[in-house]
Amino acid sequence: MQTIQRRGPYYFGGMCEGARIAFDMARILEDRGEEVALLVILDTWVIENSQIRLLWKIDYYSGRFKDFWQMSVPEKRKTVLKWLRDRVNRRVSGNNGSRSQWPAAYWPGPSFVPPKFGGKITVLKTPKQPYYYVNDPHMGWGARTTGEVELQLIEVNTRKHILLLREPHVRQVAEKLSDSLRRARTRHGCTSVSICKSILSVIPWQGF
Repeated sequence: MQTIQRRGPYYFGGMCEGARIAFDMARILEDRGEEVALLVILDTWVIENSQIRLLWKIDYYSGRFKDFWQMSVPEKRKTVLKWLRDRVNRRVSGNNGSRSQWPAAYWPGPSFVPPKFGGKITVLKTPKQPYYYVNDPHMGWGARTTGEVELQLIEVNTRKHILLLREPHVRQVAEKLSDSLRRARTRHGCTSVSICKSILSVIPWQGF
């Protein structure tokens, strides 16, 4: 990125894992004395301690059961045999702990100290959020900044937030991103891209 723009101000945005990447890039540049004029989070919660574990398990396993129920009989047999084989392999190997780092990443506990960004974070979000998240309209980002959190709603009726980057919803996202970028440039005395020599780095979900 710095081969294109060596100095700030910088403008970032991201969704899903891309939101964390954008946040970390903003922090790193800030620590180096660079100016980050805009950090936009697209409908993404912070990972740590944002989900209610019991409710998440209910949602996750009910979805798994629904998928299993819709399988054909051969597929069900294959799935059950694989599950049993994995259980046996784990017991034989003595690995009775978690199969992944997922629990530690999502539920590090009350001792977790979140990293912080010094500027404003703009959160673009859908009105409805999954029921298994904690009650926080800022989606956890208030604890990740020493500045303010600006909240903007994208009026869509879906839990699949990836649809925000699809027609027709992406038009709302584009309009709000353009407005946020315009206001950020105005705050820094920039009236055009050519004068600012700035770029907006939007880091999407990895599935793109």
